[in-house]
Amino acid sequence: MKINFFLIFTIFLGFNVSAQTAFTFPDGVYMTHEQLRNRTPAFNTELNIIERSTGDVFLSGGNPYKFESKSDSLDKEFIKKEMYAYVKNDSLFINCKHHKLQSWYTLALTSGNFIVFYSAVSTGRMIRNSTLVSAGGAIGGALSSGYYDYHVLSLRTGNAKELNKEYIKGRLKEYPDLLAEYELEKKQSRIEVLLKYIDKLNEVTDPFSEAPPLKK
Repeated sequence: MKINFFLIFTIFLGFNVSAQTAFTFPDGVYMTHEQLRNRTPAFNTELNIIERSTGDVFLSGGNPYKFESKSDSLDKEFIKKEMYAYVKNDSLFINCKHHKLQSWYTLALTSGNFIVFYSAVSTGRMIRNSTLVSAGGAIGGALSSGYYDYHVLSLRTGNAKELNKEYIKGRLKEYPDLLAEYELEKKQSRIEVLLKYIDKLNEVTDPFSEAPPLKK
């Protein structure tokens, strides 16, 4: 698990660090999307951050991080099901359960209106995509079989969607010059290209702006 996620995080080293650090969230527990969008945590508390083992994730499903209260002031079910997000030292952990992407938390990989994260897919999608590894396999096999994927949480709408070419094109329609630039890319579905345009979108999109209406 640690090796897989380390490799994922290295993808982001070449991206705009100043843009990432300019948009930060205060430490604490966020109970709603509105609190996260407004950067106003409900309260602050010290939680132990636990990276789940490969075996735990493989057998039980869900996402790579969970938390435990240091003082027993918050019970496990509250942390697992009720909390929307947790921030510690500028690291944003998203509770994927609220986005129907299985239980527990994953780490945000970008900052700004469009928050990219790598998480377990929905149970229904996992079954549809399933070429799941055998009982003796490792989580790396599950990753390659469609168990994990990149998603994007939009602060201005609260919606979490799969990060793909269609998503990027839909968002770039607000910015014709950027869309034209993207259309010239030879490998539009490559994750490096998708993340490049997420960064560009975060530079120009205000989380408090109105999202354009969906076309019917």
